[in-house]
Amino acid sequence: MLKSSKIACFYLVFVLFSSVIQAEQINPAYQWSYQGDTGPELWSQLSADFSICASGKRQSPVDVYTQQFEYIYPLTFQYQPTKPKLVNDRQGLKIITSQQHYDEVTIANQNYSLNGKQRFNSKLKLGDTEYSLLQFHFHTPGEHVLNGKHFPMEAHLVHQNKQGNKLVIGVFFQNGPENPLIGQIISQVNGMDDKTNQNTDGLINFDMLLPTNREYFFYSGSLTTPPCDENINWLVMKHPVQASNEQINKLEQIMGNNARPLQPINWRKVIGSL
Repeated sequence: MLKSSKIACFYLVFVLFSSVIQAEQINPAYQWSYQGDTGPELWSQLSADFSICASGKRQSPVDVYTQQFEYIYPLTFQYQPTKPKLVNDRQGLKIITSQQHYDEVTIANQNYSLNGKQRFNSKLKLGDTEYSLLQFHFHTPGEHVLNGKHFPMEAHLVHQNKQGNKLVIGVFFQNGPENPLIGQIISQVNGMDDKTNQNTDGLINFDMLLPTNREYFFYSGSLTTPPCDENINWLVMKHPVQASNEQINKLEQIMGNNARPLQPINWRKVIGSL
């Protein structure tokens, strides 16, 4: 009886260990990259969860070209200066905008913190629908193309509403004067190792990522990284912002080339705002 229990225990440990190994093997954070055997052309073969990267018909990025302009929903940005978290992982540099908020309860004149909750202070309204800014990140070179024109860098500002629907703002960067926000980010990233994360020393004003003219192109697309989920509302700004060549090159040194190739537009329409 004791021998049978040992065998059963050994088998259970083996199954659990195998499950851990399998979980590690399909962990999307470490399974894909932008080159070689785990590059964009092979994403769909790396995991069943990534199959839509090849089979999807509404994939991003695309060449943003349109002759159709309409009066569409106005954008209202309600971004707040925040002390975000910087994350430097294998896919690039991300700026996480959430703040940890702790409710307090008072017991016997002593304050106690309850479990922390994520709070997103920066918002965006598209018409009457409100989205929270979750994070933003950069791609070098830029992923979208504007009427055939390529840009050296592009920022993606990822938003989500209460129903879980995602909206991504794409902002092109072109060479010009130094960008104060980019400079602030670079100064924080220097010395960071892969997979480390840290809070910034000061507040970051996310409005500085946006062009003064808020006209945009709209189309239905996907995430540009695995799992390449579709039904993503893309708003690509018509007008680029500027950063110095040195700043863009520095971010490229930190992240490498992290741009997915252009995807077919297929039947989709790109609509320009008036």
